[in-house]
Amino acid sequence: MLIDDNIDMPEKSKDIQKFILENVSEYPDRVIELASKEFDMTRQAISLHIREMVDHGLLVATGSTRNRKYKLVEPKKDS
Repeated sequence: MLIDDNIDMPEKSKDIQKFILENVSEYPDRVIELASKEFDMTRQAISLHIREMVDHGLLVATGSTRNRKYKLVEPKKDS
């Protein structure tokens, strides 16, 4: 998981990522809007956090621009 106390990351970034992880399943198409309001930040700023989470394999993005939806990456099952 990206949120790790051993990683040197501002506390606010950890809080934002935690909020996203806790809300993305219920609000896959609105998580950016919700986080933006919760943390009084622009959608673009929240999108940077989400993009980092997608790059690290925590989230999957589908669709494009404002129709983009996110979901948690399902853990790989051992065969």
